[in-house]
Amino acid sequence: MTNMRLAYAHLNLRWNPFGVISIEDAPQLAVVEVEEFVDRLQRPGFALQFLGEPGRGKTTHLLALREYFPQAPYLHFREKAEIPQAPLLFLDDTQWLPASLRKRIFSRQSSFVIGTLIDHSKELIKAGMQHTSVCLKGVTVDHLGLIIKRRIEWARRGPGPVPGVPESEITRLIQEYNGDTRAILSRLYEEFQALEGITDVKISIAGSV
Repeated sequence: MTNMRLAYAHLNLRWNPFGVISIEDAPQLAVVEVEEFVDRLQRPGFALQFLGEPGRGKTTHLLALREYFPQAPYLHFREKAEIPQAPLLFLDDTQWLPASLRKRIFSRQSSFVIGTLIDHSKELIKAGMQHTSVCLKGVTVDHLGLIIKRRIEWARRGPGPVPGVPESEITRLIQEYNGDTRAILSRLYEEFQALEGITDVKISIAGSV
């Protein structure tokens, strides 16, 4: 049987850096700043919601914050999940929940970290919750560059050169995918799959010269 860990040896990598990552690996790969919210989340009656279109980093922020609260339940509502009683809950994709269920959840004497496509501010105010909203928009060249470098270093096999993604290509990817980080990382997965050796990635974009 082929050892899949050797599949990327020609790139000095252990695996494709841009594949799906586990919940356990996500925090170490996150390039986010969330420490300012830790103290307030230790007390009940506070909701922190991360708002943004798909692929803007909502789940990444939730998982990075959860490193400070490893015992707090994390619930993703694209999947069926029971909602336990806990002083702090991480609730992802809450736009999928019926408004009546969100109302019951927000009435609890708990705090919440929320990832959502829609703004729950009015619901949180009605529930008597103090809350802060963070709107996640398109990624910048510098921020995406840090994400890419961290992913590549995570997959590094040993000392020496590894493939890279130049700033000019990062700029093109942001323009092509309108700042959707998830879509960009998916595209880079395909590019790294196709690499035959250690080199900088050159993005081929439809319509470009």
